[in-house]
Amino acid sequence: MFASREHPKDRRCMKLAKTTRPTASRAVRRSRLFRLLDRHGSVPVTWIQGPPGIGKTTLIANYLSERRLRTIWYQLDAADGDVASFFYYLGLTIPTRRHRLPPFTSEAPSTLNAFARRFFRQLYAALRAPFVIVFDNYQDAPNAALHEVIRDALAEIPRSGRAFILSRDDPPAAFTRLRASGAMHVVNPGELLLRPAESRQIWRRLVSGRRASAQGAAVHQIARGWAAGLVLLAEHVKTRPETLGTLRGGSGVLFQYFASELLAHMDPNVQQVLLSAAFVPRLTGPVAVELADVQSAGDILGSLFHKGYFITRHGAAEPGAGPVYEFHPLFRSFLLAEGNQRLTLVQRRTIARRAERISRETAASKMPPPSCWTRQTGRGLRISFAGVRRNFWLRVAARLS
Repeated sequence: MFASREHPKDRRCMKLAKTTRPTASRAVRRSRLFRLLDRHGSVPVTWIQGPPGIGKTTLIANYLSERRLRTIWYQLDAADGDVASFFYYLGLTIPTRRHRLPPFTSEAPSTLNAFARRFFRQLYAALRAPFVIVFDNYQDAPNAALHEVIRDALAEIPRSGRAFILSRDDPPAAFTRLRASGAMHVVNPGELLLRPAESRQIWRRLVSGRRASAQGAAVHQIARGWAAGLVLLAEHVKTRPETLGTLRGGSGVLFQYFASELLAHMDPNVQQVLLSAAFVPRLTGPVAVELADVQSAGDILGSLFHKGYFITRHGAAEPGAGPVYEFHPLFRSFLLAEGNQRLTLVQRRTIARRAERISRETAASKMPPPSCWTRQTGRGLRISFAGVRRNFWLRVAARLS
């Protein structure tokens, strides 16, 4: 069904939802990243990749506002699987009285690539230079046909234009040629993370009072550069005034965010790996395979690290060994609390037995020293991998139940 058959009132509401640029009136100016974006201004396409809450949308909205660039902002979602709908709503972003774009007719699907190039050439011609087109939430682009349409759109951008694509994932295979030709620059999650000075500046804006400055360093260590983490920590501190050092990932808004924005959208195998891997503070890919009983566990952790999903990767503990992964402390606390709800007692005990066996087998290896393996887990229980007794992990499972 073509989008043009919708009720006019529904179309107006959808237009506002899909094509309204977010406001950034109170956003902190991130000069470091603005300079990065300026340095690559001659590259037609910039891909901004990172997990939810890392600040992709706020960064670009603030940058465009500061640079005063004319912008088309388009929010992708599952409805764009109907490419007719995609072209319809994108066409609403320019005044049709002065510029007429080619309509998406019943013949258009058979010549989709040619139609897309013609459509975007005319769309760009209707915009006053310089201009920017933004495709937000690209991870929600539903199918290969839409990838090809947007690839053609990016290939048609004139020198006076620029495109930003915001996504939680890597660029799709359809964009390989753009990257290979140097027409696309990728900003990775590590570059988006807040630096200590940026965290302190944001915290002072979020939390008023004399304690805000003193807390700046502490909250940066807790959030580890995660922008949404600072916002959620500020809300938590306002509603439950407790010391920052005792916060848990399962507390209030932090729990809700991780549950709704992350775990709920993940494949069941990924969820199983995360809930199992959280039983230990650090682990390698093979250890994750044993704990979760998922053969692709190592690849899953590597992929999540690459996407910036609250996992740190350390160098191999010994020559020839794989990398060591460590969860963001807030995320790990959440996973332990969530596992306590989702996993059965039998499952928790099984994972605990596996962790006990692994701890014995690695006790004499060159893994990080025991002091690095001591962390908070479960309900305040401290677990040390040094000097573990035979049934220790079984008692841990019982405490977690």
